[in-house]
Amino acid sequence: MFLSGKVTPKGSFAVGSNVTANISTSGVSQAYKTIKSAASEYNNRDSTFIDEQLNNISKTAIAYSIDPVSAGYDFYIRYGLVKKVDLGYRYNNGAHVLDARYQFIGTTGTFNNNAENTNPKRWHGSLGIQYSSQSSGIPFDYFGLIGQQFNFSLSRKDLLIPLTLSYAFGPEEKYGAFCFGLLFTKTRIKYSFSPQGIYQLNQGIPQLIPAFKEDKSFISGGAFIHLKFGFKFIYGVLGTALYYQNFGSFKSLNQTTFGFKGFTLVPNAGIIMTSPSIFRKK
Repeated sequence: MFLSGKVTPKGSFAVGSNVTANISTSGVSQAYKTIKSAASEYNNRDSTFIDEQLNNISKTAIAYSIDPVSAGYDFYIRYGLVKKVDLGYRYNNGAHVLDARYQFIGTTGTFNNNAENTNPKRWHGSLGIQYSSQSSGIPFDYFGLIGQQFNFSLSRKDLLIPLTLSYAFGPEEKYGAFCFGLLFTKTRIKYSFSPQGIYQLNQGIPQLIPAFKEDKSFISGGAFIHLKFGFKFIYGVLGTALYYQNFGSFKSLNQTTFGFKGFTLVPNAGIIMTSPSIFRKK
């Protein structure tokens, strides 16, 4: 989510931090509540034969890594590269995020150096592109020792295109802005299992579950609203985004396929500090 449709003015910096939550309604959230007790049944065994429950645990491990029910924080910095274009970097719960935006509607100055303050344009709009990358494994507080036997790893890369519109409160968003927009995301997932001590029966003969890797991609869309409020160089931020995601099909530990889809709600609250532009209008 972005603070407004107005990009960071040329020569200005913006730094901030948010607290965010990821609330999944895709059907896996209920499984999170019972997975710890189910996994504990296997944690005292030196070797394990796969059954339906264990396979369901592996499905939840995949789903949890892709769309967790979680809360965290992020830090970010933005810089106005040239007029109408800014760049940003964000660190978000282990994910590294880079983005750029182009502003196609509205003024691009700051409230203290723009000659248009006497008749300010209140509407701003921008189009951006954002790339993020993240790697993760199984959270052991949910899956215990059985998670180590899965030897599961996952990486994801996301390409997001946001369209953002906003209405400024005061000239050049001196008091903040109301923001809303649409999001389109393309996600690529790579994950693997290399089971240790987990067996299956093949014609009555125990055999280790073979290791395997999968490479999947899916698209998702969503919308967001955002309120930025404050004065001059420091602002509070409140917002939420809602995504619909069809994750497609995945292979679980016994290499049977399953799929899931649904909505994800991402509320957030934060603070942002901005600097005046180092390029003053004459």
